[in-house]
Amino acid sequence: MIESSSTVAWTHKKILKVLWWLHRHLVGWQAALARKGVATQDVDLMDDWEDRYQQIIDSYKEDYRENELPKVREQLAEFEEEFDKKWVDERKMGYLDSEIAKENTKLSEAYRENQQLAKRDVPYWFRSLLLEDTLKTSKGLKKHTFEKRLILYPQQENKKGVSLEQIAKARDFPFEQLIELGRNNMTKCPFHIEKTASFLVKNNWGYCFGCAWSGDILAFVMERDKKGFVETVKSLI
Repeated sequence: MIESSSTVAWTHKKILKVLWWLHRHLVGWQAALARKGVATQDVDLMDDWEDRYQQIIDSYKEDYRENELPKVREQLAEFEEEFDKKWVDERKMGYLDSEIAKENTKLSEAYRENQQLAKRDVPYWFRSLLLEDTLKTSKGLKKHTFEKRLILYPQQENKKGVSLEQIAKARDFPFEQLIELGRNNMTKCPFHIEKTASFLVKNNWGYCFGCAWSGDILAFVMERDKKGFVETVKSLI
């Protein structure tokens, strides 16, 4: 039995959707699929799906930041008030120490693996696909280290003139409201001269594949605009 053209087209489209979904979490997935022999028009189609998907996700994130996140923080604050602060801080420290240890181990293993791949002349474009998890781990390590410092030195942080709630709110300020992002959340890096976009924004965290700069929205504004910590926080809330 000969399949109709519509059936073949439907099957082809279904295969493309599976390929897109399996690869979309990788940095540079379009180039990777093109190198595997996927036709340019098919990669463009998957790129359009990704753009539409990101638009939907971004709309939900914006709604969550504006309407739900403040409620969650208020409920957490009310919940913590029911317990002794020392008891809460001790448990937070235990959790943070555990996460920091795991993240340090994971980053060390990732760097060793990257060095081994480089020695074997594995192309950079392929090694960059592995940076996605490393980027998340680095972000988590900095976040947890910061939270631990706030517990250990609360008075020092208070002297800066901004509350923990203000700092948290500033960290949630969306990158896309400060810089214009192109496809796949990429743009030209503001920290060095380049012809093509190499600065990636993912989960409100920036990373440059050119100069290796990485950081959250606070670090980005402080570096780009040459502002101090307090001034930066206040400018984002």
